[in-house]
Amino acid sequence: MSKNIVIQNGSDPVTYLNGVTRIRTELQGGGYCDWLPEDEVSSSGGSGDSGSSSSEVNLIEKTIVRNGQYDAALDDSASGYFKVNVSLPLGAKTISENGTFRASDDAFAGYSAVTVNVGTDYLGDTTEVAAFIERNVTSVSNSYVSKIADYAFYSNSMIRSVDFPNVTEIGYNAFLGCTRLNSASFPIVNRIRASAFYNCYYVVPDFSNLNSIELDTFYGDLFSSINLPNVMTIGRSAFALCTNLISAEFPALTSISAYAFYSCRNLKSISAPELLYGSNYAFCNCTSLETVYVPKLKSVYHHMFENCTKLTRIYCQSASIIFDGAFSGCSSLTYLSIPSVTSVGGNAFRNCNYLESLDMPLTNTIATDAFNGCSLLSTISAPMVSNIGANAFSGCLTLNEISFPNIVSVNSNIFNLSTIKRIDLESATTINSYAFSGCSSLSILNIPKATTVGSNAFRGCTSLTHMSFLSITSIGSYAFSGCTSLSSLYLLTSTIPSLYNINAFMNTPFSNSNYIGNYGSIYVLSSMVDSFVSANRWSAYSNRITAYVE
Repeated sequence: MSKNIVIQNGSDPVTYLNGVTRIRTELQGGGYCDWLPEDEVSSSGGSGDSGSSSSEVNLIEKTIVRNGQYDAALDDSASGYFKVNVSLPLGAKTISENGTFRASDDAFAGYSAVTVNVGTDYLGDTTEVAAFIERNVTSVSNSYVSKIADYAFYSNSMIRSVDFPNVTEIGYNAFLGCTRLNSASFPIVNRIRASAFYNCYYVVPDFSNLNSIELDTFYGDLFSSINLPNVMTIGRSAFALCTNLISAEFPALTSISAYAFYSCRNLKSISAPELLYGSNYAFCNCTSLETVYVPKLKSVYHHMFENCTKLTRIYCQSASIIFDGAFSGCSSLTYLSIPSVTSVGGNAFRNCNYLESLDMPLTNTIATDAFNGCSLLSTISAPMVSNIGANAFSGCLTLNEISFPNIVSVNSNIFNLSTIKRIDLESATTINSYAFSGCSSLSILNIPKATTVGSNAFRGCTSLTHMSFLSITSIGSYAFSGCTSLSSLYLLTSTIPSLYNINAFMNTPFSNSNYIGNYGSIYVLSSMVDSFVSANRWSAYSNRITAYVE
């Protein structure tokens, strides 16, 4: 007969069973047990096991103190056990027939209640699996159980299949380390606690009623697909390093935490049409991810899709902010729909080598290195942009034409080493150091309101042939150095702009000593010719200064 024996924490020893007095015997190594006298076995039925013979000594109750040991296979016959009390501080564990419990074992340290499962029905009609340590069992099915407690099947390397049709909650680390578990059926479970299936390599989850997934729940598991129709939240690292996962569908998902799918290197597609809130590194290093459908996502968080090297298309029409590194290293990204984005963070699209065009009608801020290394980016539409960080478009080797009518200050190295040919900056007043340095293809630049040109701002812009400034007040060192085609410079201002060093025009058609070729002309207002010719440092170019005639 099967017995499900539950030990209650702190219960006093029972001295009578069906009116029969027990005999107490001290146990070697500590603790005690109560025995039913042999001549009373037949009349009392022992511990309630009708299959026990009258000559069998039946253990009714046994108490084990810390550092004591109970072994169902070696110590006594398991058929007659009624109760095992374990004197430990907290928690609950299970001992099965032929299982071994040592109070000193780390795996059991801190437990005060022990459930002993005797017979072949390992769980009987209990409503909660407190623990299960039978190592020879490969499959467990039970319709009575409604809850799997914390650590219940912890590190059970033999269990392969579990079926609990009425379980609604699975506790912390419940199946952690069950490395051979390949089938888990919990059709009505609605809560799975943190790390419940951590490193259950081969588990195939069936959780159709689940609405929340907590921290590390499936970390390191090897299932290939998952469809969780009712899940609304996914916790930190819940599917991290699930390296066999190919597809995931979450039709009700609204929130996802950091590292949720980190390094799922075979994951190809994600569909989460209701997702509102993402998190940092959620899909980072998913190197096989090709398509992402998140039309309601409000923001693309830090490094959320970083190094998704096969990602080609992403739909996030509702996102208003793209944070730092969001798509950095997405080297296959060709299409991006971000019509609502107002801010693009640092390195957001760095080294997105195949990104060809961008339409950002509402974007007002593009941060440092945002598009650095986007070597095929040729077209950008961002009419509302007013602030662009350093190196934002550095290394954009096919960028031909761009217009930012609202930019006031052009920061350092924005277009450094890009192939930009035409730039319209109608409102820009400040051109900072190295802003266009190395833009060897830049031939047309419209900056009518610029007042300050920083050092090296146009250094090496070998295709520039003419430039015009209506309000210029200062020109920095080497500002136009190496502009070998610059033959016409218009400085149509009523004041003499500060020239920090005569090297500002080094190796240009204006330089008498360092440039061999046709000399260029610096055009100024007729009323200002004499002032320029005699002005400090400008006098070095006196024979290049001439009156502007409309």
